Amino acid sequence: MTNDAIKEYKGDLGIAWDGDSDRCFFFDEKGNFIEGYYIVGLLVEAFLKKQPGGKVMHDLRLTWNTIDIAESLGRTAIESKTGHAFIKERMRLEDAIYGGEMSARHYFKGFAYCDSGMIPWLLVVELICVSGKQLSVLVEERMQTYPCSGEINQCLQNPIQLIAGITEQYRKMQKPLAPQTVPA
Repeated sequence: MTNDAIKEYKGDLGIAWDGDSDRCFFFDEKGNFIEGYYIVGLLVEAFLKKQPGGKVMHDLRLTWNTIDIAESLGRTAIESKTGHAFIKERMRLEDAIYGGEMSARHYFKGFAYCDSGMIPWLLVVELICVSGKQLSVLVEERMQTYPCSGEINQCLQNPIQLIAGITEQYRKMQKPLAPQTVPA
């Protein structure tokens, strides 16, 4: 396992890729998995510091951490639907320099707006080298400020009945809309 190898060989970090290497996953020097949420935040900060006028994209699941980092640098993180087709299209429309998804997909203007699992690990290693800080230290404050459960999926026995029940519950909560007047 990656985390055992990191500990055994006293590695600075661990890196893993999915089957076609378009997603990149990180483990800190202690062998702890780092959610893609925090890696996107690191890369948003790095890109905006290098290109202060740049725009960055994030998927709907990456909100508070990413937005806070962009706003602390006087920028706005632009939200996009999740999925490579949506993010690539939106990045082109907005001329964004970087886009990231919680699922460990990273998109780069300098790479024809495409995703790559090879570029992120180079950028994260650069951040570690330039800052002189371990990966755990680079993400520690963000992990404490914006805890992330990761994506949670559940199988439901009766999804149609459950959705009908939720719909009915919210229907009961709705207040009738007051008639709207349109100014002349």
